Amino acid sequence: MKRKHFLFLILLVLMCTRIAISQSYDTTQPPVIAFVDVNVIPMTSAELLQHQTVLVEGGLITRIGPADQVKAPENALRIDGSNRYLLPGLVDAHVHLETALGARPHFGDAPLFLANGVTTVVNLRGFPEHLKLRDEIRDGLLLAPNLYTSGEFVEEPRVRTTQEAEREVEAQVRAGYDVIKIHETPATTTGMDLPTYRAVLQSARRLDVPVVGHIPVGIGLQTAIREHQNLAHVVMYVLGYFVPVGEPSFPRFGACQRV
Repeated sequence: MKRKHFLFLILLVLMCTRIAISQSYDTTQPPVIAFVDVNVIPMTSAELLQHQTVLVEGGLITRIGPADQVKAPENALRIDGSNRYLLPGLVDAHVHLETALGARPHFGDAPLFLANGVTTVVNLRGFPEHLKLRDEIRDGLLLAPNLYTSGEFVEEPRVRTTQEAEREVEAQVRAGYDVIKIHETPATTTGMDLPTYRAVLQSARRLDVPVVGHIPVGIGLQTAIREHQNLAHVVMYVLGYFVPVGEPSFPRFGACQRV
């Protein structure tokens, strides 16, 4: 498949989705979008499903089947998928929407994500303005990928004790953040100790919120794996294994310090 065809299909899907939402339909039936005679990449197997019709109702896929068997309803918005490909939206699980790091204000990069098929992003340092953006997206006021966001970094010296860890996690969950981000910067002094680190993880699990991030300098890779922490960078496996526990390793990677 040529790249221009792929990008054209993504843009066409976005345009038609917005049209479908805004058009008037028979009030007895939900809006329907029909991708007709399209090649489907299911990503649940290695096969390519050729010449399919995909029906989408109310934002959910309701049927996928051979084009000669699945017929689009009369009131459907039909999208000709001949010689084109349809695949699930992609996820960018590590973005930073901070304008200080170069992101455009008010999620101005959203069209770039969508044009490249990214329909969900995870922001790994969040502030109240990002919660507002997330709500605008969910309410249909902003055309952008689905947004999930962490709150402020959970790190030492800002969080030093088990009590502070529990309060921080509870406060972020209460504020509405989706993810807890563990992080340590060049400002780290002694590094987060093991009881505090475990308090972050245990509090998050109790509140059913995922934790992702760096390995604190005093913890080490084996402990992070044993505690089932999700790591935000592949390089964390290298640093966590080869750099001695307690060594302030991450600041060596200057440009990466704030990610």
